Amino acid sequence: VSAIGQLLQRTIRQTDRVAQTGEAEFTLATGSIHFDAARNFAQRICRAIANANMVKDDQMAFIACCGVASLSEHSVDSFAEPTVLSLQDDARRRAAIGLSLAATGVVGAEEEDIFLKNGMVEIGMEVEAPAAPQVAMQPSSAISFQQPDEPVAGVVDLATLLQWIKEGRQDKVMAHMKELSSELQPLAELILQQANAKMN
Repeated sequence: VSAIGQLLQRTIRQTDRVAQTGEAEFTLATGSIHFDAARNFAQRICRAIANANMVKDDQMAFIACCGVASLSEHSVDSFAEPTVLSLQDDARRRAAIGLSLAATGVVGAEEEDIFLKNGMVEIGMEVEAPAAPQVAMQPSSAISFQQPDEPVAGVVDLATLLQWIKEGRQDKVMAHMKELSSELQPLAELILQQANAKMN
């Protein structure tokens, strides 16, 4: 579980917040992101967890299901705006549905409806989910609501680098230039190939 927490910590943007909210449950809150981008992000997280080599046993497989809930799925005509807790409950229920079906991937409102219509789960069916904490949990050492100023284990994602540039912290970006240039080399080559193809 700690390894998953560290993986999430390295994967999220500086503006995102993640916390361990159950024994094997994490909650990630993100804003300023389009719903489709959030779904794609959740899908990448599920794949990363499912494909992570966290144990030495080749026979063990992980199922990683991300329940996704968004303000955008609630009607503007509804009387009550959803709360963060109600969105968390929606996401937890959807993740539990996915886990009960042994499905790695994202379960949002659409998938939940499909599973209900196809009889894969029943309305009101109790779905086993990791128990929610009864009291506010202290964030684990691997996960916290406060994002570290420095990335975990020297790993820096592109979103963090771009955020540092926006904040005028070019010195931090320059410290990672060597690893960044080697990671972006394939992208630069592709751009050059595309430019050359258009010229010919």
